[in-house]
Amino acid sequence: MLEALKKFFDQRLAGAEPGHDEDERAHALQLATAALLVEMKRADGDDALADDAAMRAVLSRHFALGDMELDRLVKLAHDRADHSVSLHDFTRLIHAHFNDEQKATIVEMLWRVAYADGRIDAHEEALVRKVADLLYVPPIAFIQARERATQDKP
Repeated sequence: MLEALKKFFDQRLAGAEPGHDEDERAHALQLATAALLVEMKRADGDDALADDAAMRAVLSRHFALGDMELDRLVKLAHDRADHSVSLHDFTRLIHAHFNDEQKATIVEMLWRVAYADGRIDAHEEALVRKVADLLYVPPIAFIQARERATQDKP
């Protein structure tokens, strides 16, 4: 059973590799992004409704998803995050296929989920820093993303 799940998700994420069509690549990148946001939602150990709402809002807005598509993506992202052993599975795809501005947007999305409850926990900040490093987001873009995300909230 576990091997079947791993194969399923590996095939989904493999859609971002060369030789796959644009739709498969886009879905794989959406899944990788959503899985990072799931990890952020869980980072402070408090799976709050505000974090979930923020995650769904940024995914819906960024990828222009309808409710059914969003529900499916979130479910797949939770499953993928549950079975992943490393952030590298997700950041490798994003780094390979997104430009610098898009990577900074992913970091901003992470900050928005982290700050959904009005504060940023040390574990949340550490996770954003780690992802930003893995995506090679420069420090100034990291700081600017945080400022944009925290200015819009309580």
